[in-house]
Amino acid sequence: MKNVLLLIGLLFLVILLWYYSIVLSPDGIQSLTIDEQISSINNWFSIMALVSALFALSLVVLKMDSQQKQFDVMMKQNQLNLEIMALSTLIQESDATLHRYDRWEAAGIKGDYVNAKSDVREKMNAHRTLLERKFEEVSGGEY
Repeated sequence: MKNVLLLIGLLFLVILLWYYSIVLSPDGIQSLTIDEQISSINNWFSIMALVSALFALSLVVLKMDSQQKQFDVMMKQNQLNLEIMALSTLIQESDATLHRYDRWEAAGIKGDYVNAKSDVREKMNAHRTLLERKFEEVSGGEY
């Protein structure tokens, strides 16, 4: 809406300037010949076309700025979603590893699974903490 009002204001200003230069000149429009009157009308249409082209150019620039901002927000959201997917995959892999260690312990397979399980749990907790922060970032709208 502001853009339309801007165009109307520009066109009104051009019309006023043209009207003042032709009609309110000291000699008035009567002193102009037919050729000069046609030339002034032709100039008026040329000015109107120039103002319209400048207005269209300004609209294109504003639209491009808006689209660039939207693209930046979308890229940030995609990056956060990819980080969440990666962290979820790491947590699932840690769960699978812990389950495998539990089965090996139950089967009596020898190994230092207690230390390995504690290392995996620490990493899994770190991944969960980071995942929770990413979820808060996405849900909080901090992108």
